[in-house]
Amino acid sequence: MTTQAEVTATLAAVLEQQKKTAAEIVAVQASVATLQSTIQALEDQLANAGTAVSPELAAAVQAVKDQAQVVDDLIPDAPV
Repeated sequence: MTTQAEVTATLAAVLEQQKKTAAEIVAVQASVATLQSTIQALEDQLANAGTAVSPELAAAVQAVKDQAQVVDDLIPDAPV
């Protein structure tokens, strides 16, 4: 039979694991936000470069942007 002390210890361990997971999720959310900002800055620079962007470069930027959105969609938005 499990004692109250064992249950308490198990709950404390689970709580610490959940705190760690929450911190990791926050870090990933921040990384995604930074990535999206960087992609937008790159798109702005390309738009203002004054030269035509090759279809390959445009496709590469779009692929990275699409993948960033996939990652963002995997992470639930924080409640407002």
